[in-house]
Amino acid sequence: MKKYARALLKSISWIVVIFLITISVVIIFSSFSKNKSINILTVQSGSMEPNIKLGSVVVVKNSNDYKIRDVITYISDDNSSTTTTHRINAIEYEDDGSPKYITKGDANNVEDGGKIDKNQVLGKVIFNIPYLGYAIKFVKAPIGLIIFLIIPAIIFIANELSVIKKEIVLIRSKK
Repeated sequence: MKKYARALLKSISWIVVIFLITISVVIIFSSFSKNKSINILTVQSGSMEPNIKLGSVVVVKNSNDYKIRDVITYISDDNSSTTTTHRINAIEYEDDGSPKYITKGDANNVEDGGKIDKNQVLGKVIFNIPYLGYAIKFVKAPIGLIIFLIIPAIIFIANELSVIKKEIVLIRSKK
């Protein structure tokens, strides 16, 4: 029975470690990737449901060509730290040939209020991971940091102490 409990504990600790590594990579990418070719962002509203759920993580890749029906993430013109992820509903071209995108959230009844310049667009959503944003938000919170640092550390230390104890017993039995 102890053997199964130990195996279960080890499996759980590996799952936690893999989860933490995944969350860490996403957090690091999302922190350092602004204004680069790939951005990782968390969806903060349900305006794109059911296609992109609230709390999803979206991976956005910069492109030179955006078409109607593409889902893009753009920087709001009134606040450079706020981004919006919506679908291109229409494209209008200025006299100089530069595009202006008219967007709309899939769950919204009306198009967004303004036209989006190409320089506001961070990129096109290439894929999303539903609900991962909730886990990232939790891990970034103080209680999440405590839980995801202390519990794995305790599991790791307990496992290592068990190995050390076995080695000590083995050495003593050989004397």
